[in-house]
Amino acid sequence: MQAKTYRMQARTYRMQAQTYRMQAQTYRRQAQTYRRQAQTYRRQAQAYRMQAQTYGMQARTYRVQAKTYRMQAHTYRMQAQTYRTQALTYRMQARTYRMQAKTYMMQAQTYRMQAQTYRM
Repeated sequence: MQAKTYRMQARTYRMQAQTYRMQAQTYRRQAQTYRRQAQTYRRQAQAYRMQAQTYGMQARTYRVQAKTYRMQAHTYRMQAQTYRTQALTYRMQARTYRMQAKTYMMQAQTYRMQAQTYRM
């Protein structure tokens, strides 16, 4: 009777041991899964950090480019102002030359009239 009881207990213990082994294997698999997930999350975090760093560098580049474009626009405005001033100066010079030419023609006509008077 006791032998039968011991055999049943031994069988029960073996079944429990098998159950524990299966549970341990399940936990090991879960732990491995969690480690893989953690590694994936770490990689994703690193990728996001790199993207953020890239975006920061791009933003700095765009700010520098914007500053360069503003400076160029200012330079072009100053050049345009210079050209307008030069154009005004040239128009005034042309007007002066026309007036001088008119004066010279009037003087020439005066000289011709004087010469005609002297010939008479």
